[in-house]
Amino acid sequence: MAVPTGSVLISHHFSLDDGRLLTLIDYGEGYKMIEQRQVFTEGTMIVEMKLVQDSYGKKHILLNSMSQIKRVSLEKCHRYTNCDSCVASHDPYCSWAFITNEGPRCVSTSHGAQDK
Repeated sequence: MAVPTGSVLISHHFSLDDGRLLTLIDYGEGYKMIEQRQVFTEGTMIVEMKLVQDSYGKKHILLNSMSQIKRVSLEKCHRYTNCDSCVASHDPYCSWAFITNEGPRCVSTSHGAQDK
């Protein structure tokens, strides 16, 4: 799905009762699931989620089960090693950019995402 330049994407995070976290992006015309992550062992219910931002401005979700708390980073730009993988990921927290003295790379850009 094409996204107009300057658009704000809305990402939705859903916890499932089997310990998984789903992330979907709302493109206005429909949704695309960009990640499915097994956070707790299968069968462990997530009972609470909270969106937090650390002192560096990076966003995380705190997930609670009945016996554990885990922090999951929403930004995964380090996974993408080239322009194609960065752009094709549809990750609203990342964009391909040229960084002075470092060259091109996939960088954090959370200003383009709004979390729900």
